[in-house]
Amino acid sequence: MRPLEFVLMAPLSQYYTREADKCLLQRPGRSVPEKQVAELYGKAFKTDALMQTGVDGFRKTGIYPFDPNIFPDYLFQPSGTTERPAQAQIEIQENNKSCCKVDLMNNQYQHL
Repeated sequence: MRPLEFVLMAPLSQYYTREADKCLLQRPGRSVPEKQVAELYGKAFKTDALMQTGVDGFRKTGIYPFDPNIFPDYLFQPSGTTERPAQAQIEIQENNKSCCKVDLMNNQYQHL
């Protein structure tokens, strides 16, 4: 988990959206001018990029202070499907009949 992405980027996006919305309210029916994007981003960044934000990111992700139990076990369950042995043989069917077998481990092909 990247701590700054966790606590900085999502709020930064929200702060930028707020700044852009303020700009759009002043310019109904028009878009944000390209020249103003950096200014709006700068305002959002100043609101969000504080030292405490970085400190909170490391704490919330369990990096510092170290907390190995910050994430519950169920968050790791999706990776369990990749921890099974590869299927060694595949049977290929045409018209509901087996036509060949492929042995992936030994690179062999058998026509039935």
